[in-house]
Amino acid sequence: MEWYQKSADQGNVYAKEMLKRIKEKNAPQPTATAKPALQPTETLSAEEMYAKANSFYEKRDYKNALPYYEKAAEAGHRESQYFLGYMYQKGLGVKQSEEKAIEWYQKSADQGNVYAKEMLKRIKEKNAPQPTATLPV
Repeated sequence: MEWYQKSADQGNVYAKEMLKRIKEKNAPQPTATAKPALQPTETLSAEEMYAKANSFYEKRDYKNALPYYEKAAEAGHRESQYFLGYMYQKGLGVKQSEEKAIEWYQKSADQGNVYAKEMLKRIKEKNAPQPTATLPV
């Protein structure tokens, strides 16, 4: 993990993603699924909704983070769009959907989010047809 951190500190997107995955894997999962504590209908800016979503996300409370990310993302907040993509890709608090993940990553990438661009690239590479080798006869 030390080398991932050193690489991430130098801007390596892959290392940052791996660190995030390691932390998620080692974090305790919530035991109860509750309804959102606060509805995102309250008057908050997209940045405030993003911050509120992050506070739930950091606790692995994805169900409560989701509506805040959605509202902020719909308002054009690129980091919220990225996190929605990630949540759909991994099935965190939502039904896993690569199609929805791509949709949100694309919206975020269109606004210049390099992490979203990297995730789109990885999905494209994963889904690309693999070359088949033909053996000489």
